[in-house]
Amino acid sequence: MKQPTQPTIDIMQDTREQDPLDFKGLNCNVEVGTVSVFDYCLVGDGGFAIERKSLPDFVGSITGRKKIQDREFAKIRKARKQFDKGVPLIYVVETPLTGLLPERMCSCVHIRASKRCPNCHGKATAWCDCLKLRPDLKCEFCGGSGVLGYNYDRRRIGSPFVFHQVTEMIYTKNVNVIFADTRQIAACMIEAILRRRFEWLKITKKNEKVKEAQNELVK
Repeated sequence: MKQPTQPTIDIMQDTREQDPLDFKGLNCNVEVGTVSVFDYCLVGDGGFAIERKSLPDFVGSITGRKKIQDREFAKIRKARKQFDKGVPLIYVVETPLTGLLPERMCSCVHIRASKRCPNCHGKATAWCDCLKLRPDLKCEFCGGSGVLGYNYDRRRIGSPFVFHQVTEMIYTKNVNVIFADTRQIAACMIEAILRRRFEWLKITKKNEKVKEAQNELVK
C-alpha cells in the first residue's frame, strides 16, 4: 500500500541567523527573510516561531551580564505578546542535556589514543602528545572532538547555576527548552514542530470556512 506523502512546507529563516541549519532531505523549502521574533517560522505566519540556539549562545544568553539576560527575556516577552494565544514558546538548543555538564574527556579518547604510546601507554592523559596524533574517528557523543560538556572556566560560572537558569526559563518564563543531540536532529525537530503548526493552521482555516458558510445559511 502506497504511503501518503506529506505536503511541502515553506519555512522562513531569519536573516540574522549566523550559522543556519541545513534542512536538506526534509520535505520543506527554506526562504531567508525577516522573522520578527526568534529564528524560524512558517512563511506568512506571524503567530508562532522557534528560537534556535547553539550551546555557547544559549549559556551566554541565560548566564551573561544582566544586560544580556534582560535582552533575552525581553525577546521572550515580545514573543508572548505577538504570538497566538496558547501557543508555546520553544527554544531548540544544539546539545544533549548532558552537554551542560562541565567539560571532560570523552571515553572515545582512551580508545583513540595509541596503545603503543611509550609515555601514557594508552591512558591519553592531557599532557600526552598522542592525543594530537590520534586518528580522527567519528564519535556519536563528541563528534570527533574528544571533549564533552561546556568549558565554564572562561565564564567563571558552574553547571549548577546554568541548570538553575534553565529551570527558571521553564517554570518562571514558561519556555519549552528542547535539547537536540546534533544540528541535524535540531533541524528535524524544527521541521516537525513547524509541520504540526502548518497542519493546525490548515484545520483552523477549514473550520472558519465552515462557520462562515453556516452563518450565511442562517442569514
